Amino acid sequence: MLLDSIWQHWLADLEEELSTAVDASASPIERGDQLAAALATSLGSRPVLCDLIGAQAAVLERNVSPQVAAEYKRAALANVAALGHLALGCVGELGEHDSVRLAGAAMMVTGALWPHTQPSAAMLAASARAAAPVNGIGLGAQRGRPGDSHRQGDRARQENRDSKR
Repeated sequence: MLLDSIWQHWLADLEEELSTAVDASASPIERGDQLAAALATSLGSRPVLCDLIGAQAAVLERNVSPQVAAEYKRAALANVAALGHLALGCVGELGEHDSVRLAGAAMMVTGALWPHTQPSAAMLAASARAAAPVNGIGLGAQRGRPGDSHRQGDRARQENRDSKR
């Protein structure tokens, strides 16, 4: 399965990323913040993974055999457990149960929010005309850095104003 393969590669990369992103001598709160920042940065740099996570419930889990569905769920649960293990390594105070709950929540939030932070070209154009953020909640940008959608919208609005002069 494509999602499982990409997810596993991300987890392997994330383990290395966390080793430099989280300061083991920091307080639990600081380590938690560092973990969250590293997760956000890492996920944001992997749009295909986020696209697939965002599509899993609405698309990838539909019209498949019970066997495929069971295999998919086992792989997803194993990947969430692996992410929980990485989180536990960064913030041991979470405990095993809560680190897995955190991992599951992080992936559910990623799947829920990612599609809203990736406006289509039509939505970007509509946003430029309406002078409003395309996703309505000001999160992320189309395959860029946080805040890029607002800068893109600002540029598009300015170009629109300039063209009317």
